[in-house]
Amino acid sequence: MSGNSNILSRFWQELKRRKVVRVIAVYAAVAFVILQLVEIVSPSLRLPEWTMNFIIVVLIVGFIIAVILSWIYDIHPEGGIVKTIPAGKVEAKAKTTSSNGWKVASYISLVVIVALVILNIVPRTDRPEEEVTVDKSIAVLPFISLSDDPEKQYLADGVMDAILLDLSKIGDLRVIARTSVAQYRDTEKTATEICGELGVGYVLEGSFQKYGDHARLIVQLIVSGEEDHAWSAYYDRNWTDIFSVQSEVAQTVASELHAVITPAESQHIEKAPTDNMDAYEYFLLGRHLLKEGYTESIYKAIDYYKKAIEIDSGFVMAYTYLAYCYGNLAFMGTLRPVEAYPEARKLAEKVLELDSLASEAYEIMAIGDYFFYYDFDRAEKNLLRAIEMDPNNPKNYRTYADIYCYQGKFTEAVAMDQRAMALDPLYPFTSVLPGLHLYFAGEQDSAISLLRTVYSRDKGARLWLGFLYQQEGNYERAIFEIEKSEDLSSPFSLTQLGLAYSKTSNMEMAQSMLDTLEARAADEFISFTLRGALLAELGQEEEALDYLRKGYEEREEYLLMLQHFDKIAYSGLRSHPEYMEIIRNVQAK
Repeated sequence: MSGNSNILSRFWQELKRRKVVRVIAVYAAVAFVILQLVEIVSPSLRLPEWTMNFIIVVLIVGFIIAVILSWIYDIHPEGGIVKTIPAGKVEAKAKTTSSNGWKVASYISLVVIVALVILNIVPRTDRPEEEVTVDKSIAVLPFISLSDDPEKQYLADGVMDAILLDLSKIGDLRVIARTSVAQYRDTEKTATEICGELGVGYVLEGSFQKYGDHARLIVQLIVSGEEDHAWSAYYDRNWTDIFSVQSEVAQTVASELHAVITPAESQHIEKAPTDNMDAYEYFLLGRHLLKEGYTESIYKAIDYYKKAIEIDSGFVMAYTYLAYCYGNLAFMGTLRPVEAYPEARKLAEKVLELDSLASEAYEIMAIGDYFFYYDFDRAEKNLLRAIEMDPNNPKNYRTYADIYCYQGKFTEAVAMDQRAMALDPLYPFTSVLPGLHLYFAGEQDSAISLLRTVYSRDKGARLWLGFLYQQEGNYERAIFEIEKSEDLSSPFSLTQLGLAYSKTSNMEMAQSMLDTLEARAADEFISFTLRGALLAELGQEEEALDYLRKGYEEREEYLLMLQHFDKIAYSGLRSHPEYMEIIRNVQAK
């Protein structure tokens, strides 16, 4: 027994002589620090879950290598790495020398290794369970205006929108889009009912009032299943402090939901949009008008945004929403694409000069890239950048879905619709796009059923239902649905109605639709491609091709529709060499 003890004692002394114990102590301490740092930075850098296990494996392998090398080699006092002299060749005095320092190092190494095991390998039991189970999803409901003047509602809406926008910038949260929460204005439903309908764990309610130079904001965070608030706050501040209040609310809510905010996200949330409150009020008025969606209101919104920029030339959000105005007018067909899209792009580039983190600018450029420049690759790159910077913005996914549809990639379009619906649950019931995508993806019955649901809320959707019936060859039903549409005055509606009439041999009505468009073209922009489609049906092929060429010069969006999902227009010219060349040019990129 004593022999074994002597062997162990000599082995221990040899470990110390070869400085293996010192290496173990230092390595354990460094490994402990590395593991702690990885644990701290993993959430903010969003490292994969396997990162910690990988680091542990690397450290274990490194530990074995370090022990082996420290046994074989030593660092000579005079410099350089030398092979360790075997114990039998060491002078006798070195064999008998001992140091209390080695004992201290041994004890430290033991403590560090034990701490390493306890803190990083053995599962921790002191972590609150809610860190794992908390539902990091929220809907910000429309704020109540406490002002006696109903015209001041736009101020409450602006504060609500700002907080929602700040929250949506946080990638660790799922934030429901404004279009889905708008229905709960003046609702009598409980917070739990709303959470259930939107599929979220929390709702944020609020009320706002601006009186003179002061602002009052009351907010409360309510968890699903509990009608009492989980957190609430009352702010009575100067109106000039409203930006810091909005930022504080967003970051506090994120903290209550145990969401991780990256430094970049925090910087974006804390940055005030402007230091001029007059410019900000012009901006809020413009955004209120833009949401109305009418041509006249959009032009008024443009005036307000321009006034805001005149006051504050560095107002990023004013440039952003001014660009949206031009894009909307182009989409509605009331402004020439060559006037609208380049201007929108110029504004988006200005936004990125002022703020490289403005994700909306990338979305604006992506829309122009595809619908005006016909460049899907560049559009996709910009959209992916927008999604990376703002993963909670359903507009990015909706745009992606629409672009896929125009490319004829209908299954991919439906997949993007699904991603948009996770953030905007009412999207399929407030927009015709998911119905169109479903139809051309082969789900005709589901698509028509969905569009019928949409037009129960929006009669304008009947236009698109008529469009689908026309693609099926059911022209009588198409005429019925289009004529019931509330959007019958739009150039696209008149064109589709004229096409349907021509297919039922009612050329008189088809000519009437064309005459109406030509008369309006004297005073407003009317798509050449749309008018050319009716000319082709009326047998005026040369005139139709001339309008098609002009439509291409204008970079009109309707040309994209002709590629994949409007098989009625220009049906008699699809084999014509000039028609085919124009379509190839549209597809060139």
